[in-house]
Amino acid sequence: MSNQKKVLIVDDSSTNNLLFTSILQENNYKAFTASSALEGIELARKESPDLILLDIMMPGKDGFHLLEEIKQNDQNTDVKILMISAKNDVASIKKAHEMGAADYMVKPIRIKELLEKVNKLI
Repeated sequence: MSNQKKVLIVDDSSTNNLLFTSILQENNYKAFTASSALEGIELARKESPDLILLDIMMPGKDGFHLLEEIKQNDQNTDVKILMISAKNDVASIKKAHEMGAADYMVKPIRIKELLEKVNKLI
């Protein structure tokens, strides 16, 4: 059994999913991607990730809805969630933390900062 830590990336941007996956795999993490909140909740249940990188602005259900669903699911209540969004307003950041996100990053991300946060959270 692999002891690689699992990270689920939920972002509607295929470019971001590819970038985050590449960064994580180069640093010995196992990465899974979802391009919607619905796909994200299904993968979270199936894979039991150690960390979820979660975008806020997505079509359909946004990242806040997915964060709430994940935290209500008994299987995933302890999973750490790192919100990654272009939203840099104080209200969004505060809301994410109040809803149970472990940390928050504003896009565009810096690779070094992303890795520092991922390493800290896992």
